[in-house]
Amino acid sequence: MIESSINKIGEYFDGNRPTGQTATLQAHAGGVVLLTENETVSCQPDELLVSPRIAGAKRFIQFPNGGQFQCEDSEELDQFKQEKTEAVVAWLESMVGFAVLGIALMLFILQWGYFTGIPKAAELIVENISIEAEVEMGEKTLAALDELKIMLPSNLAPDVKKKVLGKFNKLRRGLPHEKAYRLEFRRSPSMGANAIALPGGIIIVTDGLVNLAKNMNEVAAVMAHEIGHIEYRHSLKSMVQDSFIALLISSVTGDISALGIAGMASVITGNSYSQKLESDADNFAFSLLKSQDISPAHFANIMIKLYNTGVANKVKVSFLSTHPPTQERVNNAEQAAREWAGQ
Repeated sequence: MIESSINKIGEYFDGNRPTGQTATLQAHAGGVVLLTENETVSCQPDELLVSPRIAGAKRFIQFPNGGQFQCEDSEELDQFKQEKTEAVVAWLESMVGFAVLGIALMLFILQWGYFTGIPKAAELIVENISIEAEVEMGEKTLAALDELKIMLPSNLAPDVKKKVLGKFNKLRRGLPHEKAYRLEFRRSPSMGANAIALPGGIIIVTDGLVNLAKNMNEVAAVMAHEIGHIEYRHSLKSMVQDSFIALLISSVTGDISALGIAGMASVITGNSYSQKLESDADNFAFSLLKSQDISPAHFANIMIKLYNTGVANKVKVSFLSTHPPTQERVNNAEQAAREWAGQ
């Protein structure tokens, strides 16, 4: 029921034109009249529906013919009937507590999806990807790294390469995917001393890593760790997981280019592997080194050197870091070395 007359100026959208037209709304107990330059719309007050009040936003008045009148908010508009469902929504939006609860719930869902849901889905997908397909992915990733000049031809002396390759061949001997393994030497000014495991068995060792190492056993320790990633198919899982995340970003932003760089980012950034995956690869490396009569202490030594060069993760608190912190990994390697020495 209209208890006091209403006179509002705003815009009317008739549903036929893409833009609104200036209009005047006049309402009283006897009826409602909407005046525009081209037409006049009449109805009864109880036939109108007004949108709920949300902060200082403009409000819409729905006419029986499907048209909408938009105008500045005022209390007199509350005389029109308000959609019940929209009124409930407006009430909820006005409650700060509900807003905070909604944000907290959304953050929980996103966190669960990132740390649990997506990794689980990635594992299921990886189980159905053949080794042949994984090898092809690794080959294409290596080609892209070379093409983008992220990786450059190695400057290591032939005799040094031969020594590293000899260690690599001993490490891979007898492994389930021994024939798929391949060692690649590259120089990378942007990545420095590093090693990368690509899907399908390709391991890249940079000149910086070989030059940083005191001896071949330290290089072997890093390669053993990367072999662990390959044996557990971590590289492939990481690429699939990052593609999931990129797909979500693309669907929200509309930028499909995120999908194109997802796989590349997963193999050249240190944040691709979870704490558990890194620990699993470390433990695999310790066992593999012991089987070759190499002390895991060499793993600890090269980790300390990588840390000092800024390559390894310097975050000290475990739950804040994607990787286990360097000191934690060094301690684990030293413990494995003590166990090996006491055999």
